[in-house]
Amino acid sequence: ARAATASLAQTARLWEISSGNLLLSVIFDVSIMSVTLDLAEYHMFCGGLDGSIFQVDLCSWPVQRERGFQSEQENGKIFKGHRNQVTCLSASTDGSLLLSGSHD
Repeated sequence: ARAATASLAQTARLWEISSGNLLLSVIFDVSIMSVTLDLAEYHMFCGGLDGSIFQVDLCSWPVQRERGFQSEQENGKIFKGHRNQVTCLSASTDGSLLLSGSHD
């Protein structure tokens, strides 16, 4: 099992719970206020201070442990629907829906 953490230092991290090892560190252009994983742990969703939601595809992510987020690559998407910081995220159990809360 894995756990994800968000940081005001513009970073989201993915950890292996059993070992405590850092698996992945993703650097963004904005502070990250919230983070969640889908149930299958295929995607990590990160809520930004600017209202953006970033989708990181964990299956196609390069083997580098630390990397900057780039939406134009096939391993990332950006959802824009909020005008203010995204404070909470939750993915549905079947992975078809993403719920988000914001200070809009």
